[in-house]
Amino acid sequence: MMEVTAWQRFRAATIEVALVLGAWAVAAVGFMAILDLHLIPTEGPADRASSLVVGPLLTGTWALLYAVIGHHYDGQAGRGEPMVGFLAGGDRRAWRNVGIVLLGITAAVAGSFVLGQVMTLVGFPVEEQAGILDFIAQARASGAVSSLVLLAGCAVVLAPLAEEWMFRGLLFRRLWHFAGPAQAYGVSSFAFAFIHVNPAGFVVYFWLGIVFAATARATGSIWAAVLVHMANNALALGGLMLE
Repeated sequence: MMEVTAWQRFRAATIEVALVLGAWAVAAVGFMAILDLHLIPTEGPADRASSLVVGPLLTGTWALLYAVIGHHYDGQAGRGEPMVGFLAGGDRRAWRNVGIVLLGITAAVAGSFVLGQVMTLVGFPVEEQAGILDFIAQARASGAVSSLVLLAGCAVVLAPLAEEWMFRGLLFRRLWHFAGPAQAYGVSSFAFAFIHVNPAGFVVYFWLGIVFAATARATGSIWAAVLVHMANNALALGGLMLE
């Protein structure tokens, strides 16, 4: 087997980043056009509700475009398309995967807490996204239970589904196949943290990206990563609502 050089890995990772950015540009332009046509409410309570749904929808659209563009590029470049089942092999017994999911949830929650404490000690406290905090505060002030239910549905169900498809099911998988493990973990986790647009929480999101990717890799199933992601978001959101 021919050894893959560092330059080849770098080039492959760069190509994937370019494909991802291209897909993002197309998805973003499409959503901007929808906003210009006023198909999504931009004022009042409906705006706050729609803003929660737009994120997962945009990520899902981005993932779909990336999958199509990546598949087309693979065909044009004459390189084999990465297999979905690449993530793991061998023992995939249910009891083992349940243990991995539980370990992933523990790592996500405990690691986020420890990183938060460390960042506070060094003078860079981790903060939740301002939009989420504002939404919860407004929902509490107005007594809109339905808004909190919508927030929970988006944060605990829609966001994990869309983000795991994009960042672990596609980006991580393709980077692993074409560039290597280090690039897969590093680039996909960086991208996952970056899209949350929360500099104060970047290190935590990066850690979560690694945990979700490791869960998918260890179990061979993107659904295991989805479960860990859902559980982490549910616990985090529960903590915010109880504050």
